[in-house]
Amino acid sequence: MSFFSNTLYVRLSRNEVRVERLESGRSATVPMVEPLTVAQLLEGRFDAARHALRKAFQEVLGGALFALAPVVVMHPLEVAESARSEALDRALRALALGMGARKVALHFGRELTDMEARNAAKQATRG
Repeated sequence: MSFFSNTLYVRLSRNEVRVERLESGRSATVPMVEPLTVAQLLEGRFDAARHALRKAFQEVLGGALFALAPVVVMHPLEVAESARSEALDRALRALALGMGARKVALHFGRELTDMEARNAAKQATRG
């Protein structure tokens, strides 16, 4: 990864979003205005998540004027792999892309180490 890369590991939980920029280790944790549920994601009602993500992205990326669009690894912490569906995948991708991601990778299961998150980012796809 180059110095100019922006790879973000996003951990979504019911009550907060944690975003870490893997290149710098800079991170931000932002509480949700209202708890986020899988049902809300599936229905496309993720304004609270979008608000929290926007704030966390700004903190982590530092509001750079010409920041490279990030590659995002989305990790819904409270969703088991067995509960994964195409609709949920689409909703998570739409949330990341709506925040300006150029590529998105999804991860379900245990939290990733920084190296595992970097490897997941290499598998990220557009749209």
